[in-house]
Amino acid sequence: MQTKTHIDPKNPLGYPLNPQYGQGTYHRAIRLVPGQDLQKGHFVDGAMEDCNHGFTVRLYHDTQQVTALEAQPKRVPFTTCPKAAEPLKQLIGMPLNVSTQALISQLNPSTQCTHWMDLALLTLAHAGRATEKAREYTIDVPDEDTHTDACVYCDGQLIHCWQLKDWTIMQPQALAGSTLYKGFARWANETFVDSDQREAAFVLQKGYFVSRARRFDLQKMAGEEANTHTIMVGACFTYSKPQIDNAQRTSGTTRDFTSQSDKLLTFR
Repeated sequence: MQTKTHIDPKNPLGYPLNPQYGQGTYHRAIRLVPGQDLQKGHFVDGAMEDCNHGFTVRLYHDTQQVTALEAQPKRVPFTTCPKAAEPLKQLIGMPLNVSTQALISQLNPSTQCTHWMDLALLTLAHAGRATEKAREYTIDVPDEDTHTDACVYCDGQLIHCWQLKDWTIMQPQALAGSTLYKGFARWANETFVDSDQREAAFVLQKGYFVSRARRFDLQKMAGEEANTHTIMVGACFTYSKPQIDNAQRTSGTTRDFTSQSDKLLTFR
């Protein structure tokens, strides 16, 4: 008789578990700072850092459309991730007054680094605000046991705090039953009419998505080839051809900001 292999629904890929999970908090910070270069004109600097990623973007514009884009990888999970800076240049020429969702529909996710693209789109949106003010998001997601309270702040002000269990909102009652997985974009766009509330909701959803990785000890997977897990094929730039055949997990690139969230965006 053939023995059936048990697959943990919370760890279908069989990643090594993080023994410290349950005792910490996922933190992410995003900073958007407008400025002006005497030669290249207006720009917005974007920076993002969390436990697994660190990226920057400088998006130049002429107040109407994107004119140039520079991107720097600070800390990445795979050896091929830095090359995802090139496809971000598809944003050059895009108007500043277009919605983020409209832009996403024009970009092929399999050609982009998901998190770098998200940062670039936030940077473009901030350029469209035509403001000289900076904006900073912070996301906190305590390790999930029976549930977690995931919160997003904008410039220190709490915008959303959702009690979640396995991708589903439990509280506030008005959002109970709503998912942060497939179908999120549809209900979030319908629910949050205010653009700032809507942007913060998407920022929180992305943060919760990455917070799930705290369950695993990714450092133990250093050197592993990306094509080991075929379920991920096509998910992003690294997991697509031809990158997936050459990509390996990097070593020494994970961080735990549980007790040192003040170090976010220092890229150390």
